Amino acid sequence: MVRWLKSRSDSATAGRGQAVERRLSLKPACDGGGCDVAVTPDGPDGTYLPEGYASLGGRKRIEPYTFTWKKATKTYENVAPSTLSSCTNAEGKVIPDAYEFTSTTSLRFTPQEDGRPAVLRGTYTEKSKGVGAGVQAKCTDYESVWNVAAAPTQTTTDDKTDLAGTYLVTEIVETVVPTGSRVPGFAGILLPSSKVEKTATGYTVSGAGSKPAALASGSTGWSGKVSSPTSCTPGQSDIPDAYTLAESWSKLRPVVSTENGKPVISGRWQADWTPTAAGTSAGCTALKNHGYVIFVPQASL
Repeated sequence: MVRWLKSRSDSATAGRGQAVERRLSLKPACDGGGCDVAVTPDGPDGTYLPEGYASLGGRKRIEPYTFTWKKATKTYENVAPSTLSSCTNAEGKVIPDAYEFTSTTSLRFTPQEDGRPAVLRGTYTEKSKGVGAGVQAKCTDYESVWNVAAAPTQTTTDDKTDLAGTYLVTEIVETVVPTGSRVPGFAGILLPSSKVEKTATGYTVSGAGSKPAALASGSTGWSGKVSSPTSCTPGQSDIPDAYTLAESWSKLRPVVSTENGKPVISGRWQADWTPTAAGTSAGCTALKNHGYVIFVPQASL
């Protein structure tokens, strides 16, 4: 299951398109459809997380829950129990237990047809309302709405799916050097615009460097590597060609499709910045950023 941010009431642009991926095991209470569905973790170590997907602060949800069948709307819905969460106010101060947080998921099932897998699509809505200390600190109430798509896990590369398009790429950090800049599990927009273009032998994908990587199909998905020169800014000015940036993409594969049929892609990304002689002389040090990535088609935002 993948969800990506569609809108947020307190900002027209903040985080728009940022994505989250989860692995679920679904067990309907009946064989014919139109009944409740039990949800349990289907990720490593009894979690809902995909393989290689770091958890922020070690938090891992493992509780089962239920999608309740709503006959009137023909949807599956889950309303999670409310919890308390922190708020960062206008002065940058973190206020604990400042928000009452609630979330609702509503999904509609489309059966398998024309060679396409069955899919659940709908919305996930979060609401944060100031309570107690949050009201006193003037924490702003807000609501965010996410698009959701879920499909059976694909265990092999789907070579028939056309991956070409322009995507917004979210990274869930696994490792960053120097440490402390982003902790494992931190999620944010890595690339606001990444182009996947078809070639005679596969695809190319644009990343953080100046050159796209050529992707080839394998048993675990699409993968490729590329190196390119890039600058370093140790002081007030850029040092050109101070780094060699080595980018690696692996295990890229379509996991679900959007309403317009475009694929959402997930996989792995690694970037290593190695100082050149010019970079070393200027005081530039080695950098590293490795993580899990999710490509959301810009056409679906």
